[in-house]
Amino acid sequence: MEPLGRTRALLLPGLIVIVVTVVMSIVVAQAMSPDIGLGVVGAGLVCLVWIVMVAPGGLLARERRAIAALAQSERRYRTLVQTAQDLIWSVDASGEWTFVNDAARTIYGVDPDQLIGSTMMERAEDGKGDGDAEMLIRAMRGEPCIGHVRRHRRADGSLVDLAFNVAALRDSEGRVIGATGTASDITERIRTERELERSEAQLRLVTDALPVLISYVDTERVVRFANHHHAEWLGRPLSTIVGRTLEQVLDAQTLAEVSESIDGALACEHVSFMRSFDHPTLGERRIRVDLEPHIVSQPWSGQHAAGFVALITDETDRLKLETELRHVQMMEAVGQLASGVAHDFNNLLTAMFSQIAVARIRIGEAHPASEVIEELDLTAQQARGVAKFLLSLGRKGSADRSHVDLAMLVGRASQMLRRVLPRSIELDVLVPERGVAWVYADSVQLQQALLNLALNARDAMPSGGNLAVQVSIEKNAAGTGQAVLVVRDTGHGMPPEILARVFEPFFTTKPKGQGTGLGLSIIKGIIEDHAGAIRATSVRGHGAEFTISLPLVKPPQETTLVPSDADGTAERKTVVLAFQSRHIREILATALAGDGLSVVQVGTAEDLIQRVRASSSRVHGVVVDLGQTLGASSIADLRQSGWLGPVLLVSEGHAVETDPCTQLLQKPYAVTTLCGAVRTMMSEQADFGGMP
Repeated sequence: MEPLGRTRALLLPGLIVIVVTVVMSIVVAQAMSPDIGLGVVGAGLVCLVWIVMVAPGGLLARERRAIAALAQSERRYRTLVQTAQDLIWSVDASGEWTFVNDAARTIYGVDPDQLIGSTMMERAEDGKGDGDAEMLIRAMRGEPCIGHVRRHRRADGSLVDLAFNVAALRDSEGRVIGATGTASDITERIRTERELERSEAQLRLVTDALPVLISYVDTERVVRFANHHHAEWLGRPLSTIVGRTLEQVLDAQTLAEVSESIDGALACEHVSFMRSFDHPTLGERRIRVDLEPHIVSQPWSGQHAAGFVALITDETDRLKLETELRHVQMMEAVGQLASGVAHDFNNLLTAMFSQIAVARIRIGEAHPASEVIEELDLTAQQARGVAKFLLSLGRKGSADRSHVDLAMLVGRASQMLRRVLPRSIELDVLVPERGVAWVYADSVQLQQALLNLALNARDAMPSGGNLAVQVSIEKNAAGTGQAVLVVRDTGHGMPPEILARVFEPFFTTKPKGQGTGLGLSIIKGIIEDHAGAIRATSVRGHGAEFTISLPLVKPPQETTLVPSDADGTAERKTVVLAFQSRHIREILATALAGDGLSVVQVGTAEDLIQRVRASSSRVHGVVVDLGQTLGASSIADLRQSGWLGPVLLVSEGHAVETDPCTQLLQKPYAVTTLCGAVRTMMSEQADFGGMP
């Protein structure tokens, strides 16, 4: 209550005292005397004045105490206002500051008196302050205006972010005369929030770039964070994942399967497991799930999990590569085994070719057994192809290319195809006349490609059908062109998604254990290595067609071998024949002797070095078949001993480093082939053997 109000409140008791005193004075005056009555009245008035004005509980004392209390309260509130860290202010209806506390020095860098009379809008960042004016207008209308953030400019030109709480300022009659409120400096808070947002954006960028599904789940099983890959894998936006419980994110079956693992992660256990996942677009995938608990330690409760981080990795491609690697390692092991078998097989074939050549010479073409010899030679040639194929598995065979009549090759291969195809499959072969479809190729590899295509067609026609093999010629105006081999079946065909991947390595539609997926990939590599092309067309339920195109070449020129000196007038030239196999060595020695050469037989590398050193001037050439490693090392020893004559090295098909005076002959070979190679070797040098 104000002092004036308290004074007014004391008047009524004072008047009552005066009235009582006057009445008592009149009664006393009538009872005693007028003088005594006047004395009583005077004494009463004096007492009244003392009680009301002078006594400790009187009006003056109360007024002084009230004024002192008011002054103290004003000082206290002023101190609170002036020492407050937030800006406390008031403006009139035009927006001019009528009061600003001392926080203006810290916030604006100016004395508070300098702000009085200026408008709040002048301090706005843009100098206009439309947002400030709108804020004041809303407050004066009585609308709530709390936490309104505005950016103002300090005296030095720097910017400060302020959070305003504004209310209407009213007079004693309740009329709005302005606005008042507070303003907090939140510059540092906003800077920290922006740094946090930038850090979170960088973290989000990193986690979204990783090819891993990353999420964080709290103890309530609510997903608090998930990177972008979750949206791709689950096929729905992140807004339907983050903030939702696992029951809302996962289907019931998946949740039941991983529930035990989730319980383990929330019990501070590291959990890892593999499972299948049905991707919306990629199909079935194999994923690895790692659950890493978020462990916190508290003195009063020990360690406990505040949640866990889930890392989900797609392992499908890695597992596929591992499977392919195992296939490659298996094929490498098979190749190594096949190379060892082919080594012995080639030696046997060499003996067979040699015996066939001797038989031809001895019985002649008119003998009834000559047809049997021709069939035997054809069978040996096919066996030679098998040996070369075994070497190719071990990647130790080299392409033996020559002029090949594609029509003749397909005609001969068709005989083999009829033996491997069931009777339920009809084979139609259509080839042009021989001598027009010449290509430069490895005949064994082409036969391998044709055989693989035929076997694939057989598997596509389990109930029988028709297999057509056709050779045609496509020439251009320049006279060049290509030979075209078409293999067509009437099997079940292939859908587009399989047709697009049919030449991929390790891709197969056959059941596990019935195919490696390398057949068509190898064929494609063979054809492209021959500068050709292969393409496949197919319609589901209407068979498949594979078309191979190879460049045409000119027909080979006929060559005539130089006959040996039959009358013996020329000097017989000496050849050292170094072979481990005595049987083959004697057959070849007989053939070379019949070709007009003097042959010296040796069976070891030591004998070879001794014979050549002992009579180097009389040795005109060396033929070596001592095995891959021993043969190459023996030739190196010959060169180191100073003998620089020609050498014919019989090879298993391996890559061998040779010098200009060393030629290679691959196994298996016929006797006539060896004799021709020795004759060519000697005709290319005018001087054989001897020291230069």
